[in-house]
Amino acid sequence: MNILVKRLRAYLIDLIIVIFLLSMVALVYHPDISSYQNKLNELQSNYLIGEIDFMSYIHENSKIMKIIDEKSVILNFLNLLILIIYFVIVPYFSNGFTIGKKFNNIRIKGIKKKKLTLKKLIVRAMIINGLFYFIGVIICSMIITSNYYFYVISGISFIQIIVIIVSIFLMIKRKDKRGLHDVLSKTYVK
Repeated sequence: MNILVKRLRAYLIDLIIVIFLLSMVALVYHPDISSYQNKLNELQSNYLIGEIDFMSYIHENSKIMKIIDEKSVILNFLNLLILIIYFVIVPYFSNGFTIGKKFNNIRIKGIKKKKLTLKKLIVRAMIINGLFYFIGVIICSMIITSNYYFYVISGISFIQIIVIIVSIFLMIKRKDKRGLHDVLSKTYVK
């Protein structure tokens, strides 16, 4: 079977497991942000019916999103911790396997038969598993002012999406089927 199909199936299994784990954490620890969610909904409605202009919408949205992320910093940290455990610690101690990879009989390996290290796994996870985004949100919610928050978080999201797209493109086009996350971390999946 094609390695890309196996990788996709493995990632989907891993994604389902991680989403389940993140949901369980959110059930146990959930900051009360409902009033801010309501404010966001009201703000969006006001923009859509033309009561406020685009720049006012962005400015108010930025303030509300910063408050939500400040109140959710512990939840975001717990989410980051789950991602690190699942995509870094588990493969490190299980010889390159995640649950999805184990079911698909593939694993992460170091190139040139070099040992899989925590550093390599962290680099991979930063690129392909969203660690970059969660770290960015946690840091930005603490240091960026609300005036610039929307722009910075949008930029971080945009960078994360572009990096994932480039990684997928490389996996499709390269003969060795290595994505950007594989190339930069000096790993491959087989």
